[in-house]
Amino acid sequence: MIIILLAYLSKEGIYSLGTIIRNRIPNSKIPTEKVFNKMKRGHSMEFVGNYNDVEISLTTWKDNKTVIMASIFADEKPLGKVMRYDKKTKIRVEIIRPHVIEEYNKHMGGVDLLDSIIARHKILMRSKKWCMRIFFHLLDLIIVNAWLLYKRVETDKKSENEKKKKNLMNLQKFKSEVASYLCKMEYNQNTKRGRPSNISIEQMFQTKRCKGTAQSVSCKDIRRDGINHWPIWSEKRIRCKFPNCKGYNQTECEKRKAGLCYNKVNNCFKIFHCM
Repeated sequence: MIIILLAYLSKEGIYSLGTIIRNRIPNSKIPTEKVFNKMKRGHSMEFVGNYNDVEISLTTWKDNKTVIMASIFADEKPLGKVMRYDKKTKIRVEIIRPHVIEEYNKHMGGVDLLDSIIARHKILMRSKKWCMRIFFHLLDLIIVNAWLLYKRVETDKKSENEKKKKNLMNLQKFKSEVASYLCKMEYNQNTKRGRPSNISIEQMFQTKRCKGTAQSVSCKDIRRDGINHWPIWSEKRIRCKFPNCKGYNQTECEKRKAGLCYNKVNNCFKIFHCM
């Protein structure tokens, strides 16, 4: 039980806190969930108990759901304030937050933080099979870890002054991009020999890309999969997508819907799908 663990850590000189389930509290005087749901959001109550000569504070706080915190060193007061989104008024409002909640959020561990991020955009499913639930949970776990690594890598690339200018993808956008790439990417056995170019087409595209809205370039895995990249005829003249070309044509890739030159002078279509 967490109560026994907190008391043991306290005697070892380790001050700790954490969430606790209501039915894990012996001789609990905390109001039931039904009673607490009738109270205003931000309402909190504190009870102090003693276990093996160690005082343990139990603080109950109503946010979206009722949260119970057990702590050795942090109490309900001093009360702070935090912004929360109100579904009824559809605006962010200010509510009261106990000090123990603030301390918990400040020192939240990696496991709790990961669970919190997964819950924001969890893959919804109705299957009752335990194997499917484990599979989709592991899939969520992989994507969130990949997103955290993506943010760390992209942030490290830029200096402190440039961090503010760089727009990183949020988790929802990142999951959509991963799903899009996995749906379009197929296996290709005919890989080309030789040393790859030092400059990627993504870097060349960023140099060419104009200000404002523009069609994004496909990732390398999709461009080079060799599946369904057929040249088709477009009704309108469109600008060539290849970074080193400024021409206009009526040929585009059927899979990517990107305009690419395909004539006697320029064969941007082939180069685009090989780089």
